[in-house]
Amino acid sequence: MRISGILLRAMIALASLLLAPQIAHAADRDAIANRPVCVLPGATSADRIFATSNHPRCGPYGTVRVASAHWRIVSGLSLAATPDDPWTLRWQNFFADRVTIIARYADGETVSAAVADGDVGRYITINAMVGLPLPARAAPITDIAIRVDGGRINRDQSDYFSLARQSEIARDGKVDLLMWGLFAGVALAMLAYNLMLWTVLRFRFLLLYCVSVAAILAYGVTWSGGVFLIDPALTGSDAVRINFFLLACLGGSVLWFATSFFEEWALPAIARRAAGAVAVTLIGAGALFALGPASHIALLDRLYYGVFAIAIPTMPCLCLLAWRRRSAVAWVFAAAWAVPFGAALLRLLNGYDLIPTSISLGNSTFYSMCFESLISTLGIAYRIRQIQRERDAANAERSDLKRLADTDPLTGLLNRRAFLDGAIEASDSKPHRLILLDIDHFKSVNDRHGHLTGDIVLKDFALLLAALAPAGARVGRLGGEEFAVLMAATGRPSDFAADFLTALRTLDCAGGLRITASIGVAEAKLVAAEDWTTLYKAADAALYDAKTTGRNRARIHGRAPDARRVSTAAA
Repeated sequence: MRISGILLRAMIALASLLLAPQIAHAADRDAIANRPVCVLPGATSADRIFATSNHPRCGPYGTVRVASAHWRIVSGLSLAATPDDPWTLRWQNFFADRVTIIARYADGETVSAAVADGDVGRYITINAMVGLPLPARAAPITDIAIRVDGGRINRDQSDYFSLARQSEIARDGKVDLLMWGLFAGVALAMLAYNLMLWTVLRFRFLLLYCVSVAAILAYGVTWSGGVFLIDPALTGSDAVRINFFLLACLGGSVLWFATSFFEEWALPAIARRAAGAVAVTLIGAGALFALGPASHIALLDRLYYGVFAIAIPTMPCLCLLAWRRRSAVAWVFAAAWAVPFGAALLRLLNGYDLIPTSISLGNSTFYSMCFESLISTLGIAYRIRQIQRERDAANAERSDLKRLADTDPLTGLLNRRAFLDGAIEASDSKPHRLILLDIDHFKSVNDRHGHLTGDIVLKDFALLLAALAPAGARVGRLGGEEFAVLMAATGRPSDFAADFLTALRTLDCAGGLRITASIGVAEAKLVAAEDWTTLYKAADAALYDAKTTGRNRARIHGRAPDARRVSTAAA
């Protein structure tokens, strides 16, 4: 099985493990779920809303849809409670001026309560749920009426409300708090880890990934209700505005991250520009929703979800384009974004009132994005490894090209340019020794035996020279039959030259030819570039001296000949 297949299966298993509690949460025990509901005009007085003579419109809870302010009455209940475990009506915080609740008990008594937009912070619980406990009486609750005033967004609000015991809500809240803490911890760890990577590697997609993770955390603060801990005086509508804006920022940041995550060649330039334009438009729509007047909030809501309807398909389109261009990371990106894409699609359908609202649906955005951040970190590690391999391959190719450019093709030694450049760069305060070598009467070898034999002689000479050169020495062919060795000035200046001439006398070149060489040696400190010119001229003068005094010998610049070690006439 390929590594990609193993990782994909691991991602699916991890998604199931992390999201399973939320799937189970979707089946919260709700006393008014699937109960019949009757709708009365909002102008109906409180003392008449439970009268059967009003001829209300009735149907299953959540199916009777009206646009104006109205009462929703759920009847036929029998909900007994104790003071320490009352029934609590909960609803997802939404854009409204006031929510009024009237509960009727079996003894005929009614209790009413209201939560204004500015008081939402007093009743907020985990998952930005507003919780209003209903007083526990000896008689059970038989009917509940709910009215929403100032709900300017034209979206059905039936499914926003649920009724459960306080003990059940507290237990579920602990699970939710654990999940929020777990995912927030994962997101913070991924943020810190990738931010440190960015400070070292400076890859743009790492920084954009950190921006997206920061947006996830900021969005989680508003969706979880934590924003009311920061500012308890915040209104419910303001929290919704902030939440929508941060969700838009999150969408825009992940689009920018996507355009930088793929290889440069994996996406056409027009696709990158289009994704960037969608990201900017999405953030702009979020800003308009957050800052626009309340009187136009319904229009801004339609605009917001309309831009999201364009943004959501953008992600799979980018992935498909990269996959068709054979991107190596397309499968990682698809696996990481499969869950968030599904959650975003459900959120969009809910925005158009095509599927009901639920706690799990709301949480799915944050949880799926935290899941994405975890999987994307694996994808980022894979991407960095890919970049490293590409750079290693490019460096190896450059090394090969440089080696070919610096190497004499016949002998494998450094060519003249590479030898001289390296020699000049080797400047330091330590003495250096330059040895210039010239094969004696090489032209006659070509004339008598042909250029092919001459090439073999050059190769054999170069092999011997490279074998005898000390470690760290630069050995090169300067051109024709002239060679050079640059080494540290250790030992006697004549040692290497004498040893090389001795070995050369026993070398059978090209299957039997014997050759000799003339050698010039000079020493100097290479402190500046002009010192190299002086050293080369000195070695060249010594080489000329060796040639003019009979060849087959070495001369040390500035010293008298040493007949025993340097002057090596052929025996």
